[in-house]
Amino acid sequence: GSQQLTLGQNELGEGQNLTLPESTTTVTLNKKEKDVSEERAEEEEERASKNDSRLVLLYSAGIMEPMASRLLEKAWVTKEYLEAHIDKANKEGTPIGLLIHRIRSHDPIPKKEFDPTDPASYRCWLK
Repeated sequence: GSQQLTLGQNELGEGQNLTLPESTTTVTLNKKEKDVSEERAEEEEERASKNDSRLVLLYSAGIMEPMASRLLEKAWVTKEYLEAHIDKANKEGTPIGLLIHRIRSHDPIPKKEFDPTDPASYRCWLK
């Protein structure tokens, strides 16, 4: 039998009903929250698909979370950039910590060595 009053309202009489404006009803607020959460989900999905191949490269190199996500936030960390650094690190036996440092510090992309059996190697040397 008790009633709750909102601040700044006069006391309601026994027969009066408290009605809220349409914009503040629970249904409207839930709809707005749902739209925002759907937009966020779409943005996360787009970002995940963009980062997916780079994330796979980092995982294959032994770089796990949370460092992998931190590296992906850097603007220069492209798929080609990662492939070149990881390939060089694998050939030289570079520790993971040094690889992370090189990527985070924006070291220049390593030049590919000439491989006569790889057609892409010829293209690199012709440039």
